[in-house]
Amino acid sequence: MTTKDITIDGKVYTMKHCVRSRMLFETITGKMWNLSTLTDQYVYFYTMIMAGTKDCGLQYDEFLDAMDADPSLFVEYSNYLHDSLEREAAFSKKSEEGGKN
Repeated sequence: MTTKDITIDGKVYTMKHCVRSRMLFETITGKMWNLSTLTDQYVYFYTMIMAGTKDCGLQYDEFLDAMDADPSLFVEYSNYLHDSLEREAAFSKKSEEGGKN
């Protein structure tokens, strides 16, 4: 499992795409993990920070304000998530093939 550090308002947080972040997403939204809307994307971004950073302390309103102030943060999130999902897909493919390359 890889993580990625991201700086929001001068503080470094760690994003972690994992089971915990997906479960936090489902707890917050009350629906299965699915990133079909912009709201889903931002909630998942936030839950990855919550999953990756102990004693996060970043409130959701503060998080959204930071996203408005620095749209490049969403690009960092998108790139990290894309890479993480590609690694998951590659792992799943290897598992289906019995671990053969």
